[in-house]
Amino acid sequence: MFERFTERAKSTLMFAQKESQKLQHGYIGTEHILYGIASIEGASSNILNEAGVTKELIHEMIEETLGRGNSMVMGTGQIALTPRTKRLLDTSFKQARAIGQNYISPEHMLLAILDEEEGVAFAILQNLGVDIPKLRNDIMQSFSNQGVQGDNE
Repeated sequence: MFERFTERAKSTLMFAQKESQKLQHGYIGTEHILYGIASIEGASSNILNEAGVTKELIHEMIEETLGRGNSMVMGTGQIALTPRTKRLLDTSFKQARAIGQNYISPEHMLLAILDEEEGVAFAILQNLGVDIPKLRNDIMQSFSNQGVQGDNE
């Protein structure tokens, strides 16, 4: 399933899983993916930072919104993706294909979060006062700046 993911996208998922474990959630939701996106170096985290969104703020919002869980998944155990997160990953690939790319980067994941317009990740961005159309435009602009190759590692 993850063969089309760039190394940065795979790292995003790794950070998402670690955040889920830290909060003792027994799943990876869109909020954890958003945390993962903000945790890695690159265009998507830079764009989030410019919008005033940091991984620390995302963590606080997740904990404030959902609290801590009681799941004790530790180590390298796989944590289930929520149905919305699975849809987000599918939408990420559709986003990539729509702009002529055959790989999934964190930027595609962030676009998918914005397209969903539901879920905890989108609500976090709204609650932080992010200008969603500007964020979407900034992401699309980052693809133009990357040229054809983009993040294809």
